[in-house]
Order: sequence, then C-alpha cells, then structure tokens
Amino acid sequence: MDAQGQAARVSVVIPAYNCSATIGRTLDSVRAQSFQPLEVVVVDDGSEDATAARVEQAAVEQASAGLPALRLLRAERGGPYRSRNLGIAETSGEYVAFLDADDLWAPDKIARQVAVLDGDPEAGLCHTAVVHIDAADRALRLRHPCEAYRGACFHRLLVRNGITTSAVLVRRALLERLGGFDDAFTARGDWEMWTRLARVARVACVPEPLTFYREHPGNMTAATARMRRYHQAIITKNERLYGATDSRIRRCLEEARVEMHRDFGIRYFLEDKRELARAELGEALRLRPGWPSLYLQYLKASLPSALMSLLRASRRRLPGPSSRAAKTATPAVPVARPKE
Repeated sequence: MDAQGQAARVSVVIPAYNCSATIGRTLDSVRAQSFQPLEVVVVDDGSEDATAARVEQAAVEQASAGLPALRLLRAERGGPYRSRNLGIAETSGEYVAFLDADDLWAPDKIARQVAVLDGDPEAGLCHTAVVHIDAADRALRLRHPCEAYRGACFHRLLVRNGITTSAVLVRRALLERLGGFDDAFTARGDWEMWTRLARVARVACVPEPLTFYREHPGNMTAATARMRRYHQAIITKNERLYGATDSRIRRCLEEARVEMHRDFGIRYFLEDKRELARAELGEALRLRPGWPSLYLQYLKASLPSALMSLLRASRRRLPGPSSRAAKTATPAVPVARPKE
C-alpha cells in the first residue's frame, strides 16, 4: 500500500481544554508517527487560554511541511465526550485514534495497532500498555498490563475500566454503530463506551507501553466527588442495560459496587477526608464482609489524623527500597522528534 493509501486509514481526534502548555508536545508525538494519519482534528472545548492559537500555528507549520492535515474545530464548553463525538463526525478514516491534549505516543504506536486490527477482523478496538509521566515527561509508573483487557473482556470491564482512552485505536464503523460516546457524562464516559463496545466485539492489545499518560494537578481525575458521582451513574446505567441478563453479569455489577466503594474510600483517605473514607469503606465491608484488607483500611481511616501523621513520619525515617528508589532518576519518555 502506498503512503497515501496508508494514511487514509487513520484519523486522530484530540479534545482540548486550556492545554496550551502541553498541546504542542502532544502534536509533536503525532507528527512523529511512523504510520502517518490521514488527518488530525483538535476540538477546542471552549478553552480560555492560548490553546486555539497554538493549534492554528501548528496547522500552518504542518501544511507548509507537507504533513497530514491538522484542523481546529471550535466548540462551546461541553466536555471531553461531546468533543470526541464532534471529532469523530468531522473525520473519515477507517480507524479512529483518540489522544488527550496532554498525553503522548511512542513513534510506532499507530503502526503497531493497525497491524493488530488488520490481523484480527473480530477485534473492534486495540489499546496499548500505558506509562504514567510527570510534567517533565519523566516516567512515573507502568499502568497494569493491558493483557488483562483483551479478547472477550465485557465482564471484566463491567467491574472496572482497564483501557486508557489515549491508548485506543478503534474501528469507525463500530463507533458509528454504537452511537459514539454518551456525552451526558463529563467523567468516566470512556469506561462506559468501552464496556458497550466489548459487549459486541473483541478487544485487542499491544502489550508494550506505547502511550504516555500525563499526571498533573489539572488532570480531570483530581475532582474526586465528581468522579465518584459519574462512576456510580455508569454502574447504574450498566445495571439498567444488562442487569437482568444473567447471573454472571449481576455478580460483576455487585463486584463493581464493592470496588467503587473501596477505591473511593482509599482516595478520600489519601485526601484526609476521614468521614467520607469511612462511609465508603464501611459500605464496601457491608457488601463484602470477608475481605481482610478492607478491615485494615477501615481501621486506618478510623485512627486520629495526628496519629496517622506520626506513623507516616516514622515510616519516612526508615530506610528501605522506596527511599533508595527515590534517589534513582527516572528515564525520559522515548518519543521521537517529528518527521521533517
């Protein structure tokens, strides 16, 4: 297949909101792809900073270099899932790749995924393993391997999400068949989308970490109460859609509620919101009374804050693997320079 025919197969959709500090680096990682896309559409979701201006400048530079078309679509503030739906409607590639405006790709990310989907007609989506990075592109940690979410993984996705949106390449025909993202959600909507997709198609993965998810204070995941609200709403929607189907699905949905209460209990505990943490962990224990680690976590959330601070300080003074690891510099993310 010639370069033009190759490119016509992939469209890239990037929702963007107040990301002028990171959008340039993100677009560089798209330009560096060994498998160049047909087009890149950035949907500016009502940004109040210089995001749109930076994208427009990048579009001019990309056109003058003869690189694939980069287009800016301006929209009123509507959230990332509405933005992705707008981007899908504005593109035409056989495959759609999603990328958040502060995340990065390794240079062979799209090429590897296209090869996987071409070789597996029953797979509707391919994702990759993910490395979390900081503001300086330093690797923080590897997200759980993506092999746990491959093949027929609908039931696993009912319990929790293991697919990162920036790691996804999906068949357009399947997105259109499913009606795209549910834009009633402003958080956790990707999980709901991948669950619906896994109900009707297989999921494939590339086990190497080819996607880099940036952690910083502005990440949407920082708003715990809002995330909790939408997490619950998705479980409720799944119960409505699938709960009466069979006993296995009902067990998965029950497990999803336990995991939700545990996860947000731990998150509230880390935010020093003890009353909320105890409420969540207590509900998890009510649903799963035989889980020993839950009792330990509940006990920690019940200790006075001053005592927990003393215990943490004591642990920090003890030498161990964590303190030695902190002295080791983390490597830079291996993202190539864009093609000239």
